[in-house]
Amino acid sequence: DITILSANCATLLNRMGFSFAELNLESARLAGSDLRESIFHCTNLARTDLRYTNLSDSFLVDANLSYSKMNNV
Repeated sequence: DITILSANCATLLNRMGFSFAELNLESARLAGSDLRESIFHCTNLARTDLRYTNLSDSFLVDANLSYSKMNNV
């Protein structure tokens, strides 16, 4: 399933210290990702599926979360 693959890739990138700052991740399927302590400064997350994603201690200043699915984040 593409959602599981996307979530696993995002989790792995985050654990490697990758910065998601200023990226366009509009409509990405990241449900279930572990994105603790990630950097999303000025990132476009509009319409992104973030359900059940762990965003604890993440930096989301100026991130666009318009119309994103945020259940149980």
